Amino acid sequence: IVIDSGEEWLKSLFVNKQFPDENKVCTKRFLEYMSDKGSIWGPSNYSEQEAVVAEKVFRKKYGGIYKILEDENWLFGRGNGGEDKVQKFKISKISELNYTVFIDFGDNVKTNNNVILVKSGDSYKIDFCETKFIE
Repeated sequence: IVIDSGEEWLKSLFVNKQFPDENKVCTKRFLEYMSDKGSIWGPSNYSEQEAVVAEKVFRKKYGGIYKILEDENWLFGRGNGGEDKVQKFKISKISELNYTVFIDFGDNVKTNNNVILVKSGDSYKIDFCETKFIE
């Protein structure tokens, strides 16, 4: 049996059923991306004109790096309801450093997440996560 260290690292994030600390498990660049997209597609103090400019700047800054997600989701869907308990999870490898992470938060809140890891020293960091809520 071949052990996939990226998959094992992802599993370790949920061992205690608590939600992982984004500041510890995500790259600085991806945290900034999530914050920036949340300020555009989430609650915002931008005027309509400012929002158009902010979106253009965002697309230029991240377009060549990440898929542009027009949502306010945070890592694994946390933040939409303050979920921090993970009832169940399942990780499936798509390709090298690319995984699908299914999370059941309980109370009928479930997400499917496409996660891309990058090496960080002798460990990993999450450098992208696209979250879709499951009905």
